[in-house]
Amino acid sequence: MHFSPRKGFTVFAGFEEVETEKSSECTATSSSALKEQSSGRVHIIQLDVTSEEQIQKVKEYIQDNLPSGATGIWAVVNLGVWACFGEAEWLPFAAIRRSTEVNLLGVVRLTQIFLPQLRRTKGRVINVVSALGSIPTPLRSPYCACAAAIRAFSDCLRLEMRRWGVDVVVVTPGEALSGCFLTEERLVDQARSMWAWLGDAAKAEIGQDYFEMKVRSLRPYVESQQPEADLFVVLRALTDAVSRTFPLTRYQPVSPAERLKTFVAEHLPRSFYDIVYN
Repeated sequence: MHFSPRKGFTVFAGFEEVETEKSSECTATSSSALKEQSSGRVHIIQLDVTSEEQIQKVKEYIQDNLPSGATGIWAVVNLGVWACFGEAEWLPFAAIRRSTEVNLLGVVRLTQIFLPQLRRTKGRVINVVSALGSIPTPLRSPYCACAAAIRAFSDCLRLEMRRWGVDVVVVTPGEALSGCFLTEERLVDQARSMWAWLGDAAKAEIGQDYFEMKVRSLRPYVESQQPEADLFVVLRALTDAVSRTFPLTRYQPVSPAERLKTFVAEHLPRSFYDIVYN
């Protein structure tokens, strides 16, 4: 993202899939909607953060399409969201690896690539990190672990980049879900994959009733997703992080319940949190 006081934002928005015949309905809808609602200053580009080849192509594309006179981008906004749901023992390791590659390693690599430009512009890195990074949550351990790791990475990077005048900001939204992040169909597919991956001994010890009960516990999470969710507070935090002269180091646009849960997790004995929230 490049920011110019006179012209506003020139945005390079990366999607794992852009609108093609092979793209998923969710991704195609998101990218096409952004195209329709934005001005000519928004560039929709394909970006799989796990692909070094695509990252390098995006770097070249951005360099070739920067506004006249710009020496680099003003801000990198990282948002890695790929989650697998289930107890740690149940999850195929390939799913855990994928979550780590997208939510952690992809964010780190993309940041590395653009740090030289950010040094020149004295810009900023903005990492959007789920509040689950500080709220232990059953059935989401890989995602929670990656979120916690990105928070730590951001805090270290902030100290490293201070001498260069580069800000590092963390935005930690709550469960502000929009669109089709987790659908009923995807939930069922993941459950079948997990059950098939478990060995016979594990299936016998865990029991199918307990397994299905845990899967059903995710249904309210699926049903809470709204295509037109009110993301105003999250967008306001992101806008402030990008454009403010002296941005905060951390923005936390969460609900009061999530704020309380975070406080308990971070400031009270862990045993108290385990009793209250499990």
